[in-house]
Amino acid sequence: LGESTVETNVFASRWTVIGAILVPLNVVTGLWGMNVQVPGENSGSLREFFIILGGCLAFVVAVIT
Repeated sequence: LGESTVETNVFASRWTVIGAILVPLNVVTGLWGMNVQVPGENSGSLREFFIILGGCLAFVVAVIT
């Protein structure tokens, strides 16, 4: 019973980390599929896009470490 509990705990921990990374990223990237204003949408440059992308990547790194 003890070994099974440890395996279940490890499995649940992995899925929790994956969920903690993917759910917020899904919210941010979902904005591009909706009819909402995205920062820098009409500026003609990709600066704001890369700022948002960098924020997403920084979030992933912060969650993993």
